[in-house]
Amino acid sequence: LAQEAVATLARLFTRAGHRVGAVVHHGGRHADSVLTARGGRVQVLRLLQLLQRPVPADPTPGLTRLDDLLRRAEPWLKQRSVVFLVSDFISTPGWEPALGRLGHRHEVLAVRLLDPLDHALPRLGLVRLHDSETGEQLLVDLEDNGLHQRYTQLATERDARLQAGLEK
Repeated sequence: LAQEAVATLARLFTRAGHRVGAVVHHGGRHADSVLTARGGRVQVLRLLQLLQRPVPADPTPGLTRLDDLLRRAEPWLKQRSVVFLVSDFISTPGWEPALGRLGHRHEVLAVRLLDPLDHALPRLGLVRLHDSETGEQLLVDLEDNGLHQRYTQLATERDARLQAGLEK
């Protein structure tokens, strides 16, 4: 879904004669991929190819640091731009100041990728969960009512923090 949304936005901008580029954060210890801004249909295809490129598995994965991405993107934005930040915003805290600095010079639009499982867990019994960022594995009973209540409460709190951060 994210790729389709990005492709649609890129095509709309290039059809209007604007240039599009991208900084794609791969997470972990992998370097970000940068696509220098250009115009035209071929540039949209380059962007799609970049988004579809597989990232090698990181043997020592780490937490997503959105603030690092935002700081590294600043030098690539040499002139006033419209910036679409497409993310699930599940990141280490402290990204708000970097986003604010970016917003002082550019028009920034945050596009949140949301999975229904971010707010409600299915009732599937015992399930082994694997955290792709930390590598941690847990055996969880998804039938537990207390777990569902805590999960919903934490999701609501995370949404409130995100909303406050974006408003800042």
